[in-house]
Amino acid sequence: MLNKKALQLITLFLLLLVPGIFFGNLVLVGMSLVPLLLLIVGLAFSPPRVVSVEAIKINTPVWAGDVSLVTRTVRTSAGAGLVKIRQPLPPEFDLVAGSNLALHWQWFQPATLEINFQLKLAKRGRYTVPPLDWVSLHPLGYRAAQGSGGNHIDVEVWPRFYLPKTVKSLPGLSVSPFPSADIAKIGIPGQDFREIRKYVTGDPIKNINWRATARRAEQSFWPLVNEFEREGRKSVMIYLHASQAVEIGNTIENGIESGLEAACNLLFYYLEKGYRTGIYVCGNPPRYFYPDTGRLQFRKVLRQLIDLKPGYWPKDLLTAVELTRDYVLGYNPLSIVISTFDNRSGPALEKAVHQLRQPSIMVIGIDAYGLVPQENQYEKELLPLLRLQNRPLVRRLRGAGANVIEWHPDHESFSRIFSRQVWAR
Repeated sequence: MLNKKALQLITLFLLLLVPGIFFGNLVLVGMSLVPLLLLIVGLAFSPPRVVSVEAIKINTPVWAGDVSLVTRTVRTSAGAGLVKIRQPLPPEFDLVAGSNLALHWQWFQPATLEINFQLKLAKRGRYTVPPLDWVSLHPLGYRAAQGSGGNHIDVEVWPRFYLPKTVKSLPGLSVSPFPSADIAKIGIPGQDFREIRKYVTGDPIKNINWRATARRAEQSFWPLVNEFEREGRKSVMIYLHASQAVEIGNTIENGIESGLEAACNLLFYYLEKGYRTGIYVCGNPPRYFYPDTGRLQFRKVLRQLIDLKPGYWPKDLLTAVELTRDYVLGYNPLSIVISTFDNRSGPALEKAVHQLRQPSIMVIGIDAYGLVPQENQYEKELLPLLRLQNRPLVRRLRGAGANVIEWHPDHESFSRIFSRQVWAR
């Protein structure tokens, strides 16, 4: 299809030719041949086109913060002109090396182009990398072609996670991070019946009590499951506060993402120790994973946390404590609350600690103020004042019997802090 430039040459040819013939002016007739010759020469060949694009491959799943190498190989047809290829990327992907854009000037012969770049998958979630876009331009600008090629690929980015190092005991400085009366690391479900409860995400299908479920079909469609006592197995219950109140920071690094990092490290560590570990995520929607064991529990939780969105109210943390009260009273687990220290989430955090009323309570306080972009000197000087404002809350939590660990995610990873095991009394 002819573009504007080609139409302009045709118009110029006619504007010179018609008056030249009408007035018998051979000069105008001769001048009209110039745009005509340019048009004929330009239309004698076409710009190249992309004929094939090799499939893109990214090994999935990947962890947030990982860097992946991406290679695209493009083959073009014969033709002359400029070829521009570009690989679109989701906004959450950072280009750390190379370029996702390439330009190539081609003279008639087919060519093979390649673009290589490295991506940092900055934030957990499910993303789609679209097909490659290409545009080819005629040397004289008469024609243009465009299109897309290759495959799209779905990428799962899991929450950032570092394998915790060996936890060392520091007498006099540390408080044990293990459940009280830690008598065994392994165990299987016993034969002693404990209770019938509602089905929660991850419960084995074989534990569903179909008769009890049928009897209550008119009241609730939710299945009921049999719960049995565990032999020699202590448990851990993690509460992750993921409401909008803790979303302090930027779009990539904030209180929620840091809380996910802490929760993943704790979940993996205690499951590897053999403890029954559960987690309640106060997000939108809230998710409750009944305490269980093994790496299957870890992968099951992580797959659900990929799509975590912040909840609406800080009081969702109190709702989580209330819904798990029966389990806490029955098993006396080590309760771990992960939240930020600030005016919005602080009151709910303090009430949750008082409602748990356990001898084994740990609070992971995320100092997310360092993740907020600081554009001027005033904002830099405001940071210490905000942290000073939270000191009374920390003292009250410790006075209530909670072991409080303050974590600055802008300085070090949670895995490193947890490995030191230096928790204030």
